[in-house]
Amino acid sequence: MTILTLFPGDLLSIPKNPFVIHRGVHLWGGLVLQNTPEKGEHIVDFNSFSNGAHVTVNRTNLAPELIARRLSERWGHRRPYNAVLNNCEHTTSAITDGFAWSIQVVVWFLVVLTVLHMLCKS
Repeated sequence: MTILTLFPGDLLSIPKNPFVIHRGVHLWGGLVLQNTPEKGEHIVDFNSFSNGAHVTVNRTNLAPELIARRLSERWGHRRPYNAVLNNCEHTTSAITDGFAWSIQVVVWFLVVLTVLHMLCKS
């Protein structure tokens, strides 16, 4: 993957382990918005984001003006990292979808509910 093939708004994904995927959103010029436990929401270059790992790119086709507006709104209220309430998916979805949410948190919540339900039936 080269920076030349990235477009503003592209959603970038890197598997951290079999259960967790780290996400960032390409802003422009090789800059990526990400959210990590160490630094919270911050901007890095593509190479720092990928750290040599294979990056999956999902094209969003968002207008650069929309990305800039959403980034400006988000940047004014940056929050520290929180695995459940403000992880990398919350940060990227705020830019790509216009609202912050995390499918990984939803899935983990459903797994916990299912296990609790199974235990209560026993």
